[in-house]
Amino acid sequence: HSAAELAALRELLIRSYAGRLEPHNWRLAMLENWAYASRYLEPLDYFTGRVHLWRAAGGEIAAYLIRYYNMTYLQVLPAQRALEADMLAWAEQHWAGEQGQIATMAYAHDLERLAVLAQRGYQDRGLIEYVHLYDLDRPDPEVRLPPGFRMISMAEHGSLADRVALENAVWGVTLDEAWLRGKVSAPAYSLAWDLLAVSPEGALAGFSLVWVD
Repeated sequence: HSAAELAALRELLIRSYAGRLEPHNWRLAMLENWAYASRYLEPLDYFTGRVHLWRAAGGEIAAYLIRYYNMTYLQVLPAQRALEADMLAWAEQHWAGEQGQIATMAYAHDLERLAVLAQRGYQDRGLIEYVHLYDLDRPDPEVRLPPGFRMISMAEHGSLADRVALENAVWGVTLDEAWLRGKVSAPAYSLAWDLLAVSPEGALAGFSLVWVD
């Protein structure tokens, strides 16, 4: 869990996304939230006991498993996807737990991973999230806020307490400022890209966090 090890995990995600321009691994925001936003919520062994690495002959990381809550996630370089069956076999042996099951996820466009999961007897338990890809070469659509509302960023607003209170209200959770300080310390987080909607009365009404992968 050193800075160098985290950098290597980040680099694998960046390289894998750049190679295909669509995700089959975690997006960078997922890793950085796991490693930085959660560092004040969990003990160190929570992190060191929840990553398993596969290294190439030269020592560089070719793939890794990462556990987050009750899910096991595969992170693999595009050229090393033949490792996925072996990674699942390792997880099934070491991380299945009392119920003897492994839960993971795959994107609908990732036919390679879906095939490996089907071959190993995994069952589809339903949708876990939506991911939309937007072509930045397209013209920006016009945005019209309701009358009196405006957009600012955390760089302008500045109050960690307000931002945490907003997060808790939106998601129904009980996070504190330590959690947000961890998130803010992540390499790809930017106060300028943490966008806030402000109501006509001056209250925070919503947020959109942009993670620059």
